[in-house]
Amino acid sequence: MQKHTYHHNSHTQDQSHTVRTQDSGNHIESNKTVQYHDDVELRRKVVGYCRVSTDQQADHGISLESQRHQIVSYCNRNDLDLIEVIVDGGQSGKDLDRPGFKKVIHLLESGKAYGLVIAKLDRLSRSISDICKLVDQYFSNQRFALLSANENIDTKSPTGRLHLYLISVFAQIERESIVERVTTAIRHFQAQGGKVGCAPYGWRYSLRLDERGNRILEEAPQQQAAIRRIGELFDAGKSVREIIEHLTAEQFPPQRAKTWSQNAVWRILQKTGKHTPKARPLVEHRKNLAVVGERALDLRADGKSYREIARELNREGVRLEQRDKQWQAASVADLIDRTATRDTKTAYGLAYQLRAQGKSLREIGRTLLAEGHRPQRGDYWHAATVRNLLLTRGDARV
Repeated sequence: MQKHTYHHNSHTQDQSHTVRTQDSGNHIESNKTVQYHDDVELRRKVVGYCRVSTDQQADHGISLESQRHQIVSYCNRNDLDLIEVIVDGGQSGKDLDRPGFKKVIHLLESGKAYGLVIAKLDRLSRSISDICKLVDQYFSNQRFALLSANENIDTKSPTGRLHLYLISVFAQIERESIVERVTTAIRHFQAQGGKVGCAPYGWRYSLRLDERGNRILEEAPQQQAAIRRIGELFDAGKSVREIIEHLTAEQFPPQRAKTWSQNAVWRILQKTGKHTPKARPLVEHRKNLAVVGERALDLRADGKSYREIARELNREGVRLEQRDKQWQAASVADLIDRTATRDTKTAYGLAYQLRAQGKSLREIGRTLLAEGHRPQRGDYWHAATVRNLLLTRGDARV
């Protein structure tokens, strides 16, 4: 009897142990299921991003509304949880220094969103280097997802990233073409006597039109009173800082900023003839784009960074024709890119021009080989080798 009881208790203990083991296993499986569902829910959360280049488009255009509609429709079709649509109005696509886009990055890095949805790639950026930097930093290795409502973009595979890079190349070419067309149109308009930009301080555009259909400038009474007050205070021996204090206390508004600046006051004093600025020393070493670009490429080939090249050009006093500003890292990068893409004597310049003509990567490779250009590694230009050449942006001469 005791033996039977012993076996029964042992059997009961074994069953109890088995039940506990099963319960423990179910608990672990339940935790995994919860984590899985949480991960799926996070990957469904996306943020939308829209951008237009001018304030007029942001206030009155239909582009923003069209982009927002495309993003919302895309999310509805793909069962995505759109948490917010962020807008950058009046922001250029030449760089990533935009308040709305910085908010997008913050949402991604904080874990509130897993993906970024755009209507079209050029709404994100028109710069090849910026696109490459974004993909490497955020949208590769499945860290975050980049989704486009109008383009088949998949940053998780090498082929998808190649497609993305090729789209960005044409986006940058389009931006440069737009800049060239707008610049030509503005110069022609100015040559015909047209006024470009906002009205100068003290004036405003009236509703009356001249014979060419341009709005006529008329005096702005309050701003004209501010100009007279600045002249009176300057004649009374007041410093610019004291003039600003008087203007603020008497509630004279500046042109666009919220507060008066010393430069704004000095410009008004200069235009009214009460102040003559000191003449800047002339820069003797003025050269054309090809010469300055050649010097920048030489420095780049020596392994110098854009910032170091800028310091060297400023030290040498080298300036482009009709340019007085000092060189910065960004302007040096643009100079090198412009020089390399126009110099068909280099492999990069020739490849860039052929790509702009619609040639395939294989056709470009055969042309490079026929012109005597050899890749840094190997004897033949493969499609992948040509692609890497285009992505160098002329940083190295090959």
